[in-house]
Amino acid sequence: MFSTTPRLGSFKATKSLLQEFSKRSNNNTSGPKPAFETQFSKSRNDGKKNFAFDKNMPVQRRLKAWEREGEDKDEFFRRKYAHKHVQQKQYEEEKGIIRKNRFSRNNSTNKESLLDSNRKPNLKKSLHDLSLNPMIEYLYGTNSVLAALRAERRPYIGNLYINNPKDSKTGDEILKLAKDLKIKIKTDSVNKNDLNLMTRNGVHNGYVLETKPFEIENIYSLGSVKPDLQQYEIIKNTNPIFYADTYDISRPIESNGKFPLGLYLDEISDPHNIGAIIRSAYFLGVDFIVVSEKNCAPLSPVVSKTSSGALEFMNIYSSRNPLQFFEETR
Repeated sequence: MFSTTPRLGSFKATKSLLQEFSKRSNNNTSGPKPAFETQFSKSRNDGKKNFAFDKNMPVQRRLKAWEREGEDKDEFFRRKYAHKHVQQKQYEEEKGIIRKNRFSRNNSTNKESLLDSNRKPNLKKSLHDLSLNPMIEYLYGTNSVLAALRAERRPYIGNLYINNPKDSKTGDEILKLAKDLKIKIKTDSVNKNDLNLMTRNGVHNGYVLETKPFEIENIYSLGSVKPDLQQYEIIKNTNPIFYADTYDISRPIESNGKFPLGLYLDEISDPHNIGAIIRSAYFLGVDFIVVSEKNCAPLSPVVSKTSSGALEFMNIYSSRNPLQFFEETR
């Protein structure tokens, strides 16, 4: 059992400690004593402040310029910098005269250019209407334009724009093919800036051909191969009818019965990479190329330019379902 009444001895000891602490606090008016005493912590008995810190640590102040000269501040600045304002005023006046002369010179040149443009309004034509047509593509580059005119696989070929051509031999052949195909050639009505707008600053070499996008047939799978006739079949799907088209193999097949060489492209989003692959495939004798319809970049003029025109001659197809294509081809 614990007693609830406090002990008398402990209560008296606590009371005596509190009384001693209160006496000490009343006697000490200067606050708590520091752990150790220095020359700066000692207080003077006469009631004045202790300046021992200023004596031991003197502060050096740099003299101002007018103080070194022994002059007043206003007189110093007036004597030294009064003539600067006059020089600055003269400089600003001369600069204003130069600006006026330059402005008048620019106005005269602008008036002359406006007069020249009014005299020859047909030299520069705005291509705003052409750029607004989303159904038109602009093939650019000598090899791409020449290949498109040779292959004649585009659904539509419009105008041929020429400005300062670089290659004379290829240019002569392009002009000859354009005349044979009765294509309208425009040279005087366009300039380099117009061709840059049509090609989005592509390397056009001075030749731009107006066409429609390259059409790709969608196929279902590969069919049978006829080694004796050097032919292969491609099965196309036009729901609900399936039919097979026969194509000739570009590479000669040996007597041991080799199959045609095909290339499947999937998840290639860079048109420059697709163009480079088509160019190499055409050079190495690939018979056809199948492109994934959803995961590959479209066959744009950039692809035709990068392929050096091989896009116009290569047999290229698309596939909507790659897994189904490979399962049915097996």
